[in-house]
Amino acid sequence: MNILIAGDSFAADWTVKYPNKQGWPNMLSSAFTVLNVAEAGVSEYKIVKQLEHISDISIFDCVIVSHTCFSRVHTIRHPFLHNDPLHYNCDLILSDVHSKQKSNESMKAAWGYFKYHWDITYYRDIYNLFRDKIDKVVSDVSKVIHINNFEPLQTDISYRHLLADYSGDINHFTDKGNCIIYQDILNRILH
Repeated sequence: MNILIAGDSFAADWTVKYPNKQGWPNMLSSAFTVLNVAEAGVSEYKIVKQLEHISDISIFDCVIVSHTCFSRVHTIRHPFLHNDPLHYNCDLILSDVHSKQKSNESMKAAWGYFKYHWDITYYRDIYNLFRDKIDKVVSDVSKVIHINNFEPLQTDISYRHLLADYSGDINHFTDKGNCIIYQDILNRILH
């Protein structure tokens, strides 16, 4: 079975930075043929681009899309994560910008944008447009699984509830949490 994984850090291959850490995407890769194009910290726009860069998406039996939070704002170059092997393509997210607003001039400017200009309704609408585009891009695939680690949307399987007991340092979860997620996704793939 050929599986494509796209999305944010919840689905990214964290072994690029932490070689000894195996998350649920790595577990899937040991059981199936997996192409993982997910990248840590990316906006929904960049998730669309991940999928659009696949020349023939119909060759996959299953596509797993890990959606991000609507409050991620696209940036060409993150002010301080652009050299990080896991977060090199990272976008700005409201919570990080707020907590790091004093780290450099770029983050101070980003915080100014969020503080004075960011419109929650606009960004939710833009996010939903990207979600619609993702649905169109994967429409030729027989099995599509939409997941997230943020607020659950109607079409998503959310694993956010597991964070209370299994928050950790690989795909945001402990080894046990990753095993639970892997088993759940495996069951969804096979049924």
